[in-house]
Amino acid sequence: MDTRLMSEKDAIICLIALRKVLEKNIPDFSDKPIQDIASIIKTIEQCGFGHSEPKTPKKVFISQPMRGLSNDEIVANRQKAIEVIKNNLGEVEIINSVLNRDELAKNGDFSLSKNSRVYFLGESLKLLSQADCVVFMDGYKEMDGCLCEEFVARQYGIQSYQLIGDELRSVQVVGVGGIDSCQMGSIEVTQ
Repeated sequence: MDTRLMSEKDAIICLIALRKVLEKNIPDFSDKPIQDIASIIKTIEQCGFGHSEPKTPKKVFISQPMRGLSNDEIVANRQKAIEVIKNNLGEVEIINSVLNRDELAKNGDFSLSKNSRVYFLGESLKLLSQADCVVFMDGYKEMDGCLCEEFVARQYGIQSYQLIGDELRSVQVVGVGGIDSCQMGSIEVTQ
């Protein structure tokens, strides 16, 4: 009984077929000399085929209660949240959504605004538009701005999480239709 898996002729036919597929899918592949499987593998590696781009971290927007809190309290609450987020989601980029009223006033950015809360919501939604996902912190349901951010995230399919104590829970959107069209579930992190 012949213990070889394929004849030399069959191997050459496979190499030719493989080369045609690779020439279609890898730029500059046809310029490389190919004699055997080892040289095909080397050529594939040289062309970078099979090497994925470095994974970019998820951009995370944090929706958090701010009204009635000092900037220091807001930042302290946020730092705790960031720790939980990183423990659950791994490497992430946190979008800086803490808008400092004093600094904006200095720059005159919202001096013409008749309603500063609407101005801040607009700025917040601009930042939310950059996010891969949003995390809603404890107490967000009592804040109009946070509820608006939640509504926008759900309407536009932005992956959402709720931070409850030290637990991050995924909010699954069942369908477009607003705040009532969701289910809660524990987060499942896959890497």
